[in-house]
Amino acid sequence: MVSISCLSASNDFEGELQRYRVYMSDTHSVGDLEFLGTDAVDIKIDETVVGPLVITRFVTKSRLGFRRTWQHIRANQRDTYVIVFARRGTMKVSRSDSAYGVGSGFLTITRSTAPMYTEACPGDGGEYESIQAIVPAHLFQQYFPAGAPSPEAIPTTHGDGLIAEKILNLLACNAGEVGEEIVDALTAAFLKAVGSAFRQVGGKAIERRVTVADRRFAEIESYVWRHLTEPGLSLSSIATHCGISTRYLCHLLKTNGTSFSDLVWCRRLEKTREWLLSPHLRHCNISEIARMAGYKSAPHFTRMFHRKFGYAPKQFRAMAQHEGLRYAPTPDPAEPIQRSA
Repeated sequence: MVSISCLSASNDFEGELQRYRVYMSDTHSVGDLEFLGTDAVDIKIDETVVGPLVITRFVTKSRLGFRRTWQHIRANQRDTYVIVFARRGTMKVSRSDSAYGVGSGFLTITRSTAPMYTEACPGDGGEYESIQAIVPAHLFQQYFPAGAPSPEAIPTTHGDGLIAEKILNLLACNAGEVGEEIVDALTAAFLKAVGSAFRQVGGKAIERRVTVADRRFAEIESYVWRHLTEPGLSLSSIATHCGISTRYLCHLLKTNGTSFSDLVWCRRLEKTREWLLSPHLRHCNISEIARMAGYKSAPHFTRMFHRKFGYAPKQFRAMAQHEGLRYAPTPDPAEPIQRSA
């Protein structure tokens, strides 16, 4: 789990603020962040990665604005849907075709590839709070082939909207204790509950039947995740395991908006970033981190890491320790075996 606190009263406020901006661009979408109406800044984020979902609990005592334009979208083409459950305060959303508010006890869905402006407004208790699930577009579209449903916001105080929020809470609170098959089942149940909640209020959330291609891609993702740190992981080994040709494998990856590089190398780099931040792996040098992630060459790993994050691994680890950036890893099938110091 990642936790970030950004307080203007802190002695390292500028550093905390920069980490918050980096967090937003790394895990969400690049955009312009605005602090509105007060000089005091008080933000807290708790993030948990559960299977394909990134679940975030967001609390702020400050009014915050976030603007994402076509310029941001061209520079950062991450395609995700964000299902937001407002718990306290109000989230204001402005898009090219509509503007609306999402009050406490309601949910809405946004997409990273559409320009928008959102504003988190604390309520009478002085806080805005939400829990949200960031869903990869290819997964979201398996349940919502027409894209985000309408109306813009629906209640979560009863019916399947309430069930959807409870499932999300269950996943977030028990991430490290739930097996892979249960995570997959709960993720499917969560997305189905969201769709059903829209239908209950007359919305147009339409699920489609999961196809053979969908099941193949899910099998590919599952296999890659389980074998992520193996040096021999390749297109041919994945295709052989799944009983398909490498040509069809490449077709499935392209159809789902990804590539072998994104599926394997980018995930390996994200994993090594987590390990470099982990206090439990400080005894591991850079070569060991590279080997645990499936890299045969430490210099190659260093070049790849620098290309993605802008820092060499050793420099990133030193900077993170100096600035107090912390990461509490969520156990998963690719977690390395802990060795004694």
